[in-house]
Amino acid sequence: RQTGPQTAIDLGHSLNDRSSLGMGMANSRELEDQRQLSVYGRYSLTQDWALSAETLSRDPSGLLQLRDLRIGVQRRF
Repeated sequence: RQTGPQTAIDLGHSLNDRSSLGMGMANSRELEDQRQLSVYGRYSLTQDWALSAETLSRDPSGLLQLRDLRIGVQRRF
């Protein structure tokens, strides 16, 4: 199966040494109605532990509708 070209933009910003926010958008030219917009963040609780969250919209208009929300805990080994 061949896939067409894809355009992606990913912007991230560190708010301080413990937290960051970002936004990304991907659009496939093969399927014009497939556009994904995501907003994500990370907050470090300690040097080894962090909380993360991401929401993803698969709406063709690219509007964020909070259909998928992921919350996670990360540990550095």
